[in-house]
Amino acid sequence: MLLCAAPSYLQRHGVPRTPQDLASHACLGYLREGRPTEFRFATEGGAYSIEIGGMVHANDADVLRQLAIAGRGIIAIFDFLVTDALASGALVEVLADHPSSSSPIHALYPRNRHLLPKVAAFLEFLGEICDWDRPAERAAIPARPASKPRKRGPRRGTRSRR
Repeated sequence: MLLCAAPSYLQRHGVPRTPQDLASHACLGYLREGRPTEFRFATEGGAYSIEIGGMVHANDADVLRQLAIAGRGIIAIFDFLVTDALASGALVEVLADHPSSSSPIHALYPRNRHLLPKVAAFLEFLGEICDWDRPAERAAIPARPASKPRKRGPRRGTRSRR
């Protein structure tokens, strides 16, 4: 997760230097159960959360991204959702020296003998966009099975003539 804001917002309201400075900023929070989620930070001593304020919150990351680009506040968002906005300068990272704690992503699927190729492809995709770097995380993704040619038999619902 990255904390980002538009340069125009930072010019008007200043750049926060510490997570505690967020109390005086408009933060764009992701709504969960009707309340904005806290911004989480990691330290050597553990993780801690900062309750955020602000007038605008939503349960759609793209809406929050667009609001941040429009200069409405500071957002905590997955890096892959703002790569283009960061590259173009529409957003800049704030509090980069205060890393946020990660939010877990879980992929639940039935564990049976034959993993569907589309499920394996999706798990592989998640691994790529989440940039997993620990072997245990990578090992959780099963190898994509080689596709086997399908045996062709009589079509269902057809009758053979004798």
